[in-house]
Amino acid sequence: MKTRRMERRNELTDQALISQVHSLQPTPTLLTFQFENVYAGGLRSKNELNARDRDNLEKMDNCRYYQLERGGQVTWHGQGQLVSYLIMDLKAYENLSTKCYVSNVLLKSAQNVLKKGYGIDSIQTENPGVWINDDAKIGSVGIRVRHGITDFGISLNVNPDLKYMNTFEMCGLKEKKATSIYEQIGATPKIQEVADLYAKEIGEALEVDKVVSTTPNHF
Repeated sequence: MKTRRMERRNELTDQALISQVHSLQPTPTLLTFQFENVYAGGLRSKNELNARDRDNLEKMDNCRYYQLERGGQVTWHGQGQLVSYLIMDLKAYENLSTKCYVSNVLLKSAQNVLKKGYGIDSIQTENPGVWINDDAKIGSVGIRVRHGITDFGISLNVNPDLKYMNTFEMCGLKEKKATSIYEQIGATPKIQEVADLYAKEIGEALEVDKVVSTTPNHF
Protein backbone atom coordinates (compact mmCIF):
# COMPACT_ATOMS: atom_id res chain seq x y z
CA MET A 1 0.00 0.00 0.00
CA LYS A 2 2.80 2.43 0.81
CA THR A 3 4.40 1.73 -2.58
CA ARG A 4 1.17 2.51 -4.44
CA ARG A 5 0.77 5.78 -2.57
CA MET A 6 4.30 6.84 -3.32
CA GLU A 7 3.93 5.95 -6.97
CA ARG A 8 0.71 7.88 -7.24
CA ARG A 9 2.36 10.92 -5.71
CA ASN A 10 5.31 10.68 -8.06
CA GLU A 11 2.96 10.68 -11.05
CA LEU A 12 1.31 13.97 -10.03
CA THR A 13 2.63 17.18 -11.54
CA ASP A 14 3.82 20.01 -9.33
CA GLN A 15 0.76 22.06 -10.29
CA ALA A 16 -1.56 19.20 -9.32
CA LEU A 17 0.10 18.96 -5.93
CA ILE A 18 -0.31 22.69 -5.42
CA SER A 19 -3.97 22.44 -6.41
CA GLN A 20 -4.51 19.66 -3.90
CA VAL A 21 -2.97 21.73 -1.10
CA HIS A 22 -5.00 24.81 -2.06
CA SER A 23 -8.21 22.78 -2.05
CA LEU A 24 -7.62 22.01 1.63
CA GLN A 25 -7.11 25.62 2.66
CA PRO A 26 -10.05 27.00 4.66
CA THR A 27 -11.85 30.04 3.34
CA PRO A 28 -11.03 32.98 5.64
CA THR A 29 -13.86 32.96 8.17
CA LEU A 30 -14.51 35.70 10.69
CA LEU A 31 -16.51 34.90 13.81
CA THR A 32 -17.84 37.96 15.66
CA PHE A 33 -19.72 37.81 18.95
CA GLN A 34 -20.12 38.90 22.57
CA PHE A 35 -19.35 36.67 25.52
CA GLU A 36 -21.14 36.52 28.82
CA ASN A 37 -18.77 37.90 31.46
CA VAL A 38 -15.68 35.66 31.62
CA TYR A 39 -11.99 35.87 32.33
CA ALA A 40 -9.75 33.95 29.96
CA GLY A 41 -6.13 33.04 30.52
CA GLY A 42 -3.54 32.64 27.77
CA LEU A 43 -0.51 30.39 27.68
CA ARG A 44 1.68 32.86 29.57
CA SER A 45 -0.69 32.82 32.55
CA LYS A 46 -1.19 29.05 32.53
CA ASN A 47 1.56 28.42 35.06
CA GLU A 48 1.55 31.84 36.72
CA LEU A 49 -2.05 32.05 37.96
CA ASN A 50 -2.73 30.17 41.18
CA ALA A 51 -6.05 28.90 42.56
CA ARG A 52 -6.52 31.97 44.77
CA ASP A 53 -6.05 34.31 41.79
CA ARG A 54 -8.67 32.40 39.81
CA ASP A 55 -11.12 32.46 42.73
CA ASN A 56 -10.71 36.23 43.05
CA LEU A 57 -11.45 36.70 39.36
CA GLU A 58 -14.56 34.53 39.54
CA LYS A 59 -15.89 36.58 42.47
CA MET A 60 -16.21 39.60 40.18
CA ASP A 61 -19.99 39.55 39.57
CA ASN A 62 -20.01 35.78 39.06
CA CYS A 63 -17.49 35.80 36.24
CA ARG A 64 -16.10 32.42 35.26
CA TYR A 65 -12.47 31.69 34.45
CA TYR A 66 -11.37 29.67 31.44
CA GLN A 67 -7.88 28.57 30.45
CA LEU A 68 -7.32 28.92 26.70
CA GLU A 69 -4.57 27.61 24.45
CA ARG A 70 -3.82 30.98 22.88
CA GLY A 71 -1.02 33.45 23.34
CA GLY A 72 -1.10 36.20 25.95
CA GLN A 73 -2.15 36.41 29.57
CA VAL A 74 -5.42 37.00 31.41
CA THR A 75 -8.05 39.18 29.77
CA TRP A 76 -11.77 39.76 30.16
CA HIS A 77 -14.56 39.22 27.65
CA GLY A 78 -18.17 40.23 28.14
CA GLN A 79 -21.10 42.46 27.35
CA GLY A 80 -20.24 45.62 25.44
CA GLN A 81 -17.11 44.13 23.91
CA LEU A 82 -16.72 42.83 20.36
CA VAL A 83 -14.73 39.61 20.08
CA SER A 84 -13.54 38.58 16.62
CA TYR A 85 -11.86 35.30 15.75
CA LEU A 86 -10.35 34.91 12.28
CA ILE A 87 -9.74 31.39 10.96
CA MET A 88 -7.54 31.25 7.88
CA ASP A 89 -4.51 29.56 6.35
CA LEU A 90 -1.45 31.79 6.44
CA LYS A 91 0.19 29.56 3.83
CA ALA A 92 -2.35 30.76 1.27
CA TYR A 93 -0.66 34.19 1.34
CA GLU A 94 2.90 34.71 0.19
CA ASN A 95 5.26 36.08 2.84
CA LEU A 96 2.49 36.56 5.42
CA SER A 97 4.31 35.88 8.68
CA THR A 98 2.52 35.50 12.00
CA LYS A 99 3.85 38.89 13.14
CA CYS A 100 2.64 40.59 9.96
CA TYR A 101 -0.73 38.84 10.27
CA VAL A 102 -1.22 40.17 13.79
CA SER A 103 -0.01 43.71 13.11
CA ASN A 104 -1.23 44.38 9.57
CA VAL A 105 -4.38 42.27 9.42
CA LEU A 106 -5.92 41.87 12.89
CA LEU A 107 -4.78 45.05 14.63
CA LYS A 108 -4.58 47.41 11.66
CA SER A 109 -8.13 46.45 10.68
CA ALA A 110 -9.31 47.33 14.19
CA GLN A 111 -7.48 50.66 13.97
CA ASN A 112 -9.17 51.38 10.64
CA VAL A 113 -12.58 50.71 12.20
CA LEU A 114 -11.84 53.15 15.01
CA LYS A 115 -10.58 55.87 12.67
CA LYS A 116 -12.97 55.52 9.73
CA GLY A 117 -16.05 54.64 11.75
CA TYR A 118 -15.68 56.78 14.84
CA GLY A 119 -12.86 59.28 14.30
CA ILE A 120 -10.67 57.69 16.97
CA ASP A 121 -6.91 57.76 16.50
CA SER A 122 -5.04 54.74 17.85
CA ILE A 123 -1.55 53.27 17.86
CA GLN A 124 0.32 50.01 18.13
CA THR A 125 3.08 49.92 20.73
CA GLU A 126 5.63 47.42 21.96
CA ASN A 127 2.80 45.97 24.05
CA PRO A 128 0.23 43.79 22.22
CA GLY A 129 -3.12 45.28 21.28
CA VAL A 130 -4.58 48.58 20.10
CA TRP A 131 -3.87 51.66 22.19
CA ILE A 132 -5.21 55.20 22.34
CA ASN A 133 -1.93 56.23 23.92
CA ASP A 134 0.82 54.50 25.87
CA ASP A 135 -1.44 54.08 28.89
CA ALA A 136 -4.98 53.48 27.51
CA LYS A 137 -5.79 50.20 25.78
CA ILE A 138 -8.91 49.80 23.65
CA GLY A 139 -8.28 46.43 21.99
CA SER A 140 -6.55 43.16 22.88
CA VAL A 141 -5.10 40.38 20.76
CA GLY A 142 -4.31 36.72 21.38
CA ILE A 143 -3.94 34.08 18.71
CA ARG A 144 -2.91 30.49 18.09
CA VAL A 145 -1.39 29.16 14.86
CA ARG A 146 -1.21 25.43 14.18
CA HIS A 147 0.12 24.12 10.87
CA GLY A 148 -0.38 27.60 9.45
CA ILE A 149 -4.07 27.76 10.46
CA THR A 150 -4.99 30.69 12.69
CA ASP A 151 -7.39 30.67 15.62
CA PHE A 152 -8.63 33.20 18.20
CA GLY A 153 -8.11 36.88 17.41
CA ILE A 154 -8.95 40.27 18.91
CA SER A 155 -11.36 42.01 21.25
CA LEU A 156 -12.44 45.64 20.89
CA ASN A 157 -14.03 47.60 23.73
CA VAL A 158 -17.24 49.26 22.54
CA ASN A 159 -19.04 50.05 25.80
CA PRO A 160 -18.17 47.43 28.43
CA ASP A 161 -18.18 48.04 32.16
CA LEU A 162 -14.50 48.91 32.48
CA LYS A 163 -14.36 47.78 36.11
CA TYR A 164 -13.81 44.23 34.88
CA MET A 165 -10.54 45.27 33.26
CA ASN A 166 -9.40 48.10 35.50
CA THR A 167 -9.62 46.49 38.93
CA PHE A 168 -6.61 44.22 38.45
CA GLU A 169 -3.47 43.96 36.34
CA MET A 170 -4.67 43.13 32.84
CA CYS A 171 -2.38 41.21 30.48
CA GLY A 172 0.54 41.57 32.87
CA LEU A 173 0.80 45.33 32.26
CA LYS A 174 1.17 47.51 35.32
CA GLU A 175 -0.30 51.03 35.46
CA LYS A 176 -2.21 50.56 32.18
CA LYS A 177 -5.94 51.08 31.86
CA ALA A 178 -8.63 49.90 29.51
CA THR A 179 -10.75 52.38 27.60
CA SER A 180 -13.63 52.07 25.12
CA ILE A 181 -15.26 53.70 22.11
CA TYR A 182 -17.91 55.11 24.45
CA GLU A 183 -15.31 56.60 26.79
CA GLN A 184 -13.52 58.20 23.84
CA ILE A 185 -16.46 59.75 21.97
CA GLY A 186 -19.45 59.57 24.34
CA ALA A 187 -21.55 57.47 21.97
CA THR A 188 -22.23 53.73 21.83
CA PRO A 189 -22.42 52.04 18.43
CA LYS A 190 -24.09 48.65 18.22
CA ILE A 191 -21.84 45.64 18.45
CA GLN A 192 -23.19 44.38 15.11
CA GLU A 193 -22.29 47.67 13.46
CA VAL A 194 -18.69 47.46 14.69
CA ALA A 195 -18.54 43.78 13.67
CA ASP A 196 -19.67 44.61 10.13
CA LEU A 197 -17.06 47.35 9.81
CA TYR A 198 -14.37 45.00 11.08
CA ALA A 199 -15.37 42.26 8.62
CA LYS A 200 -15.11 44.79 5.79
CA GLU A 201 -11.63 45.86 6.90
CA ILE A 202 -10.46 42.26 7.22
CA GLY A 203 -11.66 41.56 3.68
CA GLU A 204 -9.72 44.54 2.35
CA ALA A 205 -6.60 43.59 4.30
CA LEU A 206 -6.64 40.08 2.84
CA GLU A 207 -7.59 41.31 -0.64
CA VAL A 208 -10.40 38.78 -0.92
CA ASP A 209 -13.84 39.25 -2.44
CA LYS A 210 -15.68 37.65 0.46
CA VAL A 211 -15.04 36.99 4.14
CA VAL A 212 -17.57 34.69 5.79
CA SER A 213 -18.87 36.52 8.87
CA THR A 214 -21.00 34.72 11.45
CA THR A 215 -22.48 36.39 14.51
CA PRO A 216 -23.99 34.04 17.12
CA ASN A 217 -26.10 35.66 19.83
CA HIS A 218 -23.85 35.24 22.87
CA PHE A 219 -21.18 32.89 24.24
